[in-house]
Amino acid sequence: MKLPALVMAGGKGERFGEGEKPMALYRGRPLVRHVIASLEQAEKIGEIIVVTSPLTRKTEEYLRKKEWRILRAPGRGYVEDMIYALKNLGLGPTLTMAADLPLIRPGDVDAVVGEYSGQREPALAVMVPKTLLLDMGLTPTIVYGDLVPAGINIVDGGDLHGPQRTVVMNNPRLAVNVNTRKDLQWLHRKAFK
Repeated sequence: MKLPALVMAGGKGERFGEGEKPMALYRGRPLVRHVIASLEQAEKIGEIIVVTSPLTRKTEEYLRKKEWRILRAPGRGYVEDMIYALKNLGLGPTLTMAADLPLIRPGDVDAVVGEYSGQREPALAVMVPKTLLLDMGLTPTIVYGDLVPAGINIVDGGDLHGPQRTVVMNNPRLAVNVNTRKDLQWLHRKAFK
């Protein structure tokens, strides 16, 4: 099973501060480039579309130079822009991923798609334990009980209102979601391969 992937790169980045977060550098490359590289190498991913917005024009310009497929959404919010992309592209089951997960690897992506294979629910939400982030010295910005969204999910564009299954993955690479400048500083100091 190969799924299309949407890389969500059109947000305001309010928690991040100045500059476009997808273009923040890690190991000499923009965050969004690390995410795309992992998706390109994943065995269970087909087409990759990067969703930008009027808020991320520099990101869009960079992506056009690299000749990646882009869809400009209105920039109304992560979920709103994701739904816009799913509907406008007529996509069924699709992996959606934030552009700020630079440590994710192709095998991590394939593991998420593997979790989705054969499930009845049209959506899969991937979470990591809050304790994982705290043990790593990171501060989660969004928390649901003891869980933190990993920034990678699978959504069926043909059934946006159906139930979702939640899977908890104890994977440190999924815990490193660059939401703030402090997260980026942590990444430069402590990130692993």
